[in-house]
Amino acid sequence: MKDEHANENWLLNQDLLRPIGDPLPLLPRSIIGTDQRQACPDVTLNPFRWICQIESTGRTGGGLSGTAYGSGCLIGRRTILTAAHNFFVGGQLVAKHDVRITLGTDGDRSSPTLGTYAVDDIAIPPDYDPTQIVSRSDVAVVGLRAPLPADQIENLGSQSWTEVSASRLIREQAFISGYPVDQPHTPPPTHPANAVQYWHLDQITDVASGELFYAVDTTKGQSGSPILVQLPLDDGRTDTVAVGVHTNAASNVLPNRGLAIEGSIADFVRNHFDRLERSPLI
Repeated sequence: MKDEHANENWLLNQDLLRPIGDPLPLLPRSIIGTDQRQACPDVTLNPFRWICQIESTGRTGGGLSGTAYGSGCLIGRRTILTAAHNFFVGGQLVAKHDVRITLGTDGDRSSPTLGTYAVDDIAIPPDYDPTQIVSRSDVAVVGLRAPLPADQIENLGSQSWTEVSASRLIREQAFISGYPVDQPHTPPPTHPANAVQYWHLDQITDVASGELFYAVDTTKGQSGSPILVQLPLDDGRTDTVAVGVHTNAASNVLPNRGLAIEGSIADFVRNHFDRLERSPLI
C-alpha cells in the first residue's frame, strides 16, 4: 500500500501544540466540562497512523471470557508502546495469541485500513500490580509478529519518542489520541463504539513522581495512548515526540494522568525497544 502522507505531520501543519498561558487547576473528571474530543481526520496521517487499537481477550472468572480494549503506539519497526493494564482481564495476564492489534481502524474493526497484527512478545515491569488502579509502572512494550506493518505499508515510519524530565513538561500542550469505548455515539453497524480514533489536547498542569496530570479529555479505551508534545530536536527542527503513556482517566481524587518516559520507565522502554528491534523475526 502506498502512503501518500509519509512526510506530513498533521499536528505541526495545524499548529495545535503552540504554547498557551498559565494552567488552571484541574478537576477530577475524565471529561473536563464539555467533551471536546474530535474524530481523527484521516487514519493514514502522521501521527494517527501509528496509534493502534489493542484487543486482549481472557477469562473473567466462572468460565466466562471478556475483552480489554486499549490503545498504543508503533515506535519502531515491530515495537508497540502502551499501558500494562491493557493485557489483563479478570486480574490475569492474557496469552499472547489472544491479543489483536490493529492500525488505521476507522469504524470497522474487521477491516482496519493499515492492517491487523499478532503479538510475539509482551514485556511488563516485574513490579507492576494489576490489582492497583494506579501504578507508577503501568507500561508495556510489545513486539509484533511478522509480517509487520512496514512490510505492508510503504513509507509507514513510526512515532519518535524520547526521555524527558516530567518537570520539563509542565505547561506544555499534550496531544492524546486513541480508541475510547464511549465514542462514537452513532450505533452499530455504521460506527460501532471504540472503532474510531478520537483526539484532544490541553495542558500538562502538574507532575508528581514521574506522573503527568493534564486537562486532556479521555475515557476508557484510550489507556496506552502516547502523550505527544512539540519539542525542538538536536538538528534544529521541531517535531511531535512521544514523552509519556496515558494510563488513567480520572478517579474521584485525581485528574487524567499518564507516565512520563523518564528514569526507570525510560530504561525499561529503551531496553525492550533495543531488544525487540534487534531480535530476529518469527
